[in-house]
Amino acid sequence: MRIALVDDDPRVRRALGDLLRRSDAVDELSEHGDVLSLLDLMRERAVDTVLLDIRLQHSNALAAVPAIRRAGPRTRIVAMTAVADAPFAAHARNAGADAVIAKTAPSADVLDIAVGNPPRTGLPWDTLTPREHGIAELVVAGFSDAEIAVRLGVPAMAARARVAAVLARLGLDVRAQLASAGRGSA
Repeated sequence: MRIALVDDDPRVRRALGDLLRRSDAVDELSEHGDVLSLLDLMRERAVDTVLLDIRLQHSNALAAVPAIRRAGPRTRIVAMTAVADAPFAAHARNAGADAVIAKTAPSADVLDIAVGNPPRTGLPWDTLTPREHGIAELVVAGFSDAEIAVRLGVPAMAARARVAAVLARLGLDVRAQLASAGRGSA
């Protein structure tokens, strides 16, 4: 698989590059300090996955997602950030990112996301009912309790209680833990 890593911090590129090169799943890795360099590469050859730092110094990386899509319609785009909270994850997905991961995530999760596997969250997803899975997915997508209430057609207090029940079933204290864990097997 061909992976392109876009981050303006050479230390991050080196660390993530070293991790990715150790994987048997990665056939080719290119490293870029900016989106323009990535787009130049994509004019020459296909890329399976782009790991894109969203805080590039001289550009809005999420605004570049449509150009990356045009250059590689089948390319999987993974937005990377220092902290992947629920609102950011929703914003990145709305911009067209296929996945979101925190740079501080465990190495195994970063590698899994890069090669297209779901992250290993360790959460007991199989304990959730189908309705609870749906609620968990809305939380992960960044929906507020009020927005979840509208989606479910229930009062906001009921939505808040249902979110709390999902968190309790998964052994989590706050919704940010669920959002940062990602979809897992949900």
